[in-house]
Amino acid sequence: MKNLNHLQLALVATTALLLTACNKPAAVDSAMTMKASDSKIVGGVAVDIEAEAEIAQSTVALGSLEVGVFCTASLIADNMIVTAAHCVDVVAELSPTDRLVVVFNHDLTARKLTVRPIVDGFQHPQWAKRQNEKKDTADVAVLKFRGSLPAGYKAATLLEDSSLLENDAEVILAGYGVLSMRPKIQATELMKVSVVLTDKAFSATEVLFAQHEGGGACHGDSGGPAFTKVDGKVVLFGVTSRAASAAGGATCLEGSIYTNLASKTHSSFLKAAIAELNKPAEEKAAEQVAANQ
Repeated sequence: MKNLNHLQLALVATTALLLTACNKPAAVDSAMTMKASDSKIVGGVAVDIEAEAEIAQSTVALGSLEVGVFCTASLIADNMIVTAAHCVDVVAELSPTDRLVVVFNHDLTARKLTVRPIVDGFQHPQWAKRQNEKKDTADVAVLKFRGSLPAGYKAATLLEDSSLLENDAEVILAGYGVLSMRPKIQATELMKVSVVLTDKAFSATEVLFAQHEGGGACHGDSGGPAFTKVDGKVVLFGVTSRAASAAGGATCLEGSIYTNLASKTHSSFLKAAIAELNKPAEEKAAEQVAANQ
């Protein structure tokens, strides 16, 4: 695997880990016990699987077989998710025997969790350069998983026009992060909280949510979705990036910054990443050979 065009392949160093031998099918629907994550929605409630189908059907957990759930993600295709680039950085810390997986369970206490192995992906090419900046960090990644989409799940509808976002608009944040930092309380199911869009122009590619009536995102919600309604339809437009301040990261009470997927920069990245990840293996191999000549 290699860099292709403007996309940065995030999982080069872990190809063997994720593919687990090219000629051996990866296990799916594996029974696994997930360790508690150190992060969940603060001040929220459990997602109503039937009444809030758009949220429940497209929000998934990201974790590994050994570490457990550590981030959240959203389905954007039958075999792809969008999450935070910093969640993918965790791959470098996994043991050689571990495997990154998507978890398709609203209840993480289920005896058997439905998982799919991550097999490929891209971080935004600017993440490596801008991750320590105060704005426009490009904290977004697209990952591809192997296996069919489980029943009851489908890709979210993406907001295509960033100008449709309005300050003070109601937004739903969802994730598998901690319920409280003081004391730290772990959630064991998909949670959501209502907030308002505080600053849609926080930066060219990010938006800001102030903590709203005691509710907001926290650790483990990283990579998770921000939904709003446009013409009565629930649409995905944000990916959880970080706390609004350094101090806020310790309490999750000072708001959060989300990557704006509807911005021109990130909308283009999503389309390019999906197209690249959908290329047949033969085409990718031919491109690799041509690049090495």
